[in-house]
Amino acid sequence: KGRCFPYGLKGMGIHNLLPFVKNACRQGNVAEFSGCSVAVDVSCLLHKGLFGCVESVAQGKKT
Repeated sequence: KGRCFPYGLKGMGIHNLLPFVKNACRQGNVAEFSGCSVAVDVSCLLHKGLFGCVESVAQGKKT
């Protein structure tokens, strides 16, 4: 039985959502999605990227 929530993910914005959806998760291979469309929420990555160059953005410099 594999872990459904990698990288030490402890929670999300909705309290107790992860335990609620845990039974719907399973280990798989990305090849299973061949020919499918998927949506990925990358807002966290965008936030981290902006945080890394906040001084340049505040000064109006190109990043």
